[in-house]
Amino acid sequence: MVARDRGRLCWTTTLVSKSSRFKRERFELWTGNFELLRSTRTLMAVKARAAVNLNQPVFKGEAADLLEQVFQLFLKLWEEHYTSPVFAGDEMIFTLGGNGYLLVFSHLGFDTLVEVKTPRGAVELRPNAEAGGVTMAKVEAPEGVPADQLLRDFIAGIQDYYARGPRLRV
Repeated sequence: MVARDRGRLCWTTTLVSKSSRFKRERFELWTGNFELLRSTRTLMAVKARAAVNLNQPVFKGEAADLLEQVFQLFLKLWEEHYTSPVFAGDEMIFTLGGNGYLLVFSHLGFDTLVEVKTPRGAVELRPNAEAGGVTMAKVEAPEGVPADQLLRDFIAGIQDYYARGPRLRV
């Protein structure tokens, strides 16, 4: 059996040097007798880091240049500050940041929903087939802060967090 799920723990058969034991394991796997197979299994972890899509998206719409800066910052932070995933169904969900400045994304990268959160609001980025690239799908700003200002605040805030560390907000 082969480990085939990205980022999950999978069972795999231990390879042995004696061909007769290998044939016996294959026979027991074929016939459904799993006693020997269970005793020779080992747990194998598949790395989640390599499973993340880091392909450069095409940004469209307003603030496309700021979205490009967010993506470049994402690549830099991903390289320097890897984080472990949380599993939600079939997806691996990652979060980078702190002090209220968060980038939430799945292993599909910018090919699906990416959330950019600040203490003053949030911006959701999604691929848009009509626009032909990734656009801002939703802006939540209770104080009425424009989306471009939220993105600028995010870039400054997350860089500050990784440069100086966590701080208590009052």
